[in-house]
Amino acid sequence: MKRLIQVASVLSVLAVGAFTAPAQAEPVDVLMNPATGNETVLTATQEAGTVVAPSGSLRELAASYNAWYAAEEGKTYTIPVAGGSSVTYTCQELANKKLMDFINVRTDFYLGFHRWNSESYGWTKLDAIRNQAANVIDQPVHGNFRKVDLWAAINGKAVRGFDANTLVSIVGNEMKDVYSSELRTYANEVMIFALRETMRASEFKMYADQ
Repeated sequence: MKRLIQVASVLSVLAVGAFTAPAQAEPVDVLMNPATGNETVLTATQEAGTVVAPSGSLRELAASYNAWYAAEEGKTYTIPVAGGSSVTYTCQELANKKLMDFINVRTDFYLGFHRWNSESYGWTKLDAIRNQAANVIDQPVHGNFRKVDLWAAINGKAVRGFDANTLVSIVGNEMKDVYSSELRTYANEVMIFALRETMRASEFKMYADQ
């Protein structure tokens, strides 16, 4: 009888263990850490083993964006603002503003989701991409925005243009020493999101001047 009790006791312990999940280690976000300073340009073999950046989808969308951007030249949009006044933009100026807005939205989403700090490798790379984009996307400024040069618009003289392939180049340059598939995906997605959503922005449908 004593023997049976001992066996039953052992079996009960084994049964409990079988249904108890082992303790899981917290996942480590390597992109939270600062850059090591030892990053080097990826070899062809390394590139083949990670996400393509810039991706083919980004390149295709940049081409579509350039065609849309050029087709909209000469159009103007008058948008209501606080206080009952309004602001008039050329399409290129409005597009540039929306494009930068969407780059900021997507970048901030990734930074906030991961709770990276300004020293984190993920933060420094995505923030560098954002800052480089800001340097090449001409932003309207009067107050916060630039007044439109209607004379230039009426006479078909383009305001400072923009080539979306510049964004493709920025992604390629910043990702050339990044092996992380996750971070390379984010870099692509920031620009894909911004280009796509700019072309879809409701302001271009709602506030076009006749």
